[in-house]
Amino acid sequence: DLEDLPSAVGIGGSAAVTVTFADAAGNEVAVPAGAAALDFTAPAALDAGASQQWYKAGEAIIYTVNVSEPLGGAQGRPVVRVTKDGAAQPAFFPAPPGPATSFTYKKTVAQGMDGAYAVEVDLEDEAGNALTGHAGGGLNVDTVPPAIVGTPVKSVSTGFDGARDDATVNGSFTVSETLAAPPVVTMGGLPMTCTATGLMYDCARV
Repeated sequence: DLEDLPSAVGIGGSAAVTVTFADAAGNEVAVPAGAAALDFTAPAALDAGASQQWYKAGEAIIYTVNVSEPLGGAQGRPVVRVTKDGAAQPAFFPAPPGPATSFTYKKTVAQGMDGAYAVEVDLEDEAGNALTGHAGGGLNVDTVPPAIVGTPVKSVSTGFDGARDDATVNGSFTVSETLAAPPVVTMGGLPMTCTATGLMYDCARV
C-alpha cells in the first residue's frame, strides 16, 4: 500500500512498480507495471504578499503567491484567507486562473473597506501534502482623505490675517491622522515654516 510508505524509506520522485508472480508449475515472471509518483513534501510558498502596504479608494489590491510546485486541491490554486481587523472576509479575492505556480489576485478598493487586513495562505499539492496557515503578510485600506480638525488657531497679535508688513504670522492646526509627509502651508503664495507635535502643526511666516 503506497499510502503507508513513510518518507523515511527514502523513495521519492518516480518509483518503478513491478509485479512478480508464478503459476502452479513454478514458472515465475516479473512484469513491469509502470511507475508511481511519490511525493512526501508539502508545497512551499516561495513568496506571498501585496504589492504595497497602503491602498486608497479606486486602487487595485494586487496580491501575488508563488509556490514551489503545481497544486492539486481547490482547482489547483492556493486558498487565500483574509481577515479585516480580526473578522473573516469570505471570498475577498476573485479566483485567479489555475493551475500554475504563480498566482495573482486582484480586488479594487471601494469606499467603506477601511481597515487593517491580514492574509494567510493554504496550499495542497497533487499528492495531497498540505501547508496550512502560511503567514501571507498584510495590507491597509484608507479611503478617507486627511482633514483639519476644528478651526485653525491664529496668534492673538497677528494670526493668519491682519498682520503688519514686518510682523511674524503664527498659526497652528491639527490634522485627523498621521500624514505621509509634512503638509505644504502657504500664505499669499509664500511658504510658511511648520513644526509638528503629534498631529498638531505650528506654522510661522516672517
